[in-house]
Amino acid sequence: MKNAIAKVSSLSGEVFARTADGTLRRLRTGDSITEGETIVAGQNGRTRLILADGREINIGPRESVAMNAEVAANPPPAAED
Repeated sequence: MKNAIAKVSSLSGEVFARTADGTLRRLRTGDSITEGETIVAGQNGRTRLILADGREINIGPRESVAMNAEVAANPPPAAED
């Protein structure tokens, strides 16, 4: 099993974690997120994730975020011009 790179700190509505093979699991506050999962918020879904280094990611309705190595990087990569 992959290591957790984030944890769900708050959640409302429907929010899911989708694995590379397309499997969906409904998230709940306190759930761990692993590298390679994609977080998918439903029409009224919202969540806040806390990364292992303490940074926060907020995901709003109908948004999705791929939880890849770049997201989990510590320190975060420098912005390119």
